[in-house]
Order: sequence, then C-alpha cells, then structure tokens
Amino acid sequence: MELLDPATQSFAPLPAFLNVPRMFHSAALLQSGGVLMVGGVGLDNGALDSAEIFDPATLSFDIVPAAMTVARLRRARRRWGQLHRRPRRLEERVQMR
Repeated sequence: MELLDPATQSFAPLPAFLNVPRMFHSAALLQSGGVLMVGGVGLDNGALDSAEIFDPATLSFDIVPAAMTVARLRRARRRWGQLHRRPRRLEERVQMR
C-alpha cells in the first residue's frame, strides 16, 4: 500500500501492511480520518468477510473484530455522510484540501 502526499503529489510506501492481504476491496473514509477497508478477494481467490481500519495517525492497520455476515467484493466507495449526494469530481476534492 502507498500513501499520497497531496502537497507533493507523490506516493510513498506505508511502513505497515494489511493484516489480511486483499484486492478488489471497498474503502470508505471515516469521520475520524481513518479508512475502513472491507471485503475483497484474498490470496486463495475467495471473497473475504473481514475488514480493517487504517489509522493515519499511527500508519497502521487494525482488524475489525467482527466478521461480515456475507463475504463481498467490489462494492461502492463513498465518503461517510455522502451516501445520497453526488460524488465530487477530482478537481473539487483536491480544492477542498
């Protein structure tokens, strides 16, 4: 995983790894500033029912203790609180920072 530095528009590798390797997962920005990563496909190519939260303060990933009731992958990605509003264009998101 990599972290974007908006000031320099460059990526740097994170010092931590996901506890459960996953791809095609969903990610949502939480009000706390953390990022919830849910589901996806694991190393065995099976859908995952697990989730992790990225903490930007510690640059680490914490496992969410409860499993989802159904494993899933490739779901919608939305910022918390924007479920019923149109997604902002990239230009609008960059200007917000």
